[in-house]
Amino acid sequence: MLSGYGMTLKKASQLLHTEQSIITAIHKAYLKRRGGTLLPQNPDGSIKYSKGILVDEFKLHSGRVFCTMVLDYDTLELLYLQKGRGKQQIRNFQKYVGSDFFSKICFVSCDMSAVYPYAFKELIPGVKIVYDLFHIRQKYNDLIMNGVRKEQRNRVIKEINALNTTKIEMKLKLRNKDFEEDWQKSRIL
Repeated sequence: MLSGYGMTLKKASQLLHTEQSIITAIHKAYLKRRGGTLLPQNPDGSIKYSKGILVDEFKLHSGRVFCTMVLDYDTLELLYLQKGRGKQQIRNFQKYVGSDFFSKICFVSCDMSAVYPYAFKELIPGVKIVYDLFHIRQKYNDLIMNGVRKEQRNRVIKEINALNTTKIEMKLKLRNKDFEEDWQKSRIL
């Protein structure tokens, strides 16, 4: 509503000489009327229950601030988005969608951190946890491939050092050989 005019809530409250909380309440009501719920709906308007959900977090800004997002598995619709990452965000998601929606979830796809699987196992006994392929590959690269890369790098560094040592030895031998030859010649003369 206000962003279309390039105006913040604070600026609108100053312009209208009113409290910012009043403008915020009006704006929230407007957004709710316009957007409704984020839950997937059937054509008749009833809530469509998800058999599976996707949970992940992403960084906000460049600091250590994260945001948790929950998507519907079938439609990839955004179901929930909240600042932070952890059990509390999953509990808040449960409050948002309701226990009826939450109890119908059969599986959860998430990254390999311990937070989400434990939270969902605690809140939905018997739920299946599925780790997504992206995070499995990332973990594999971190644990296995980084070790292999480190070993290869160390081997190459040793070979380079060995080559440098042999080069230095060869130069010294060549220098000494020239010196020996000159010394031999001077002795003869």
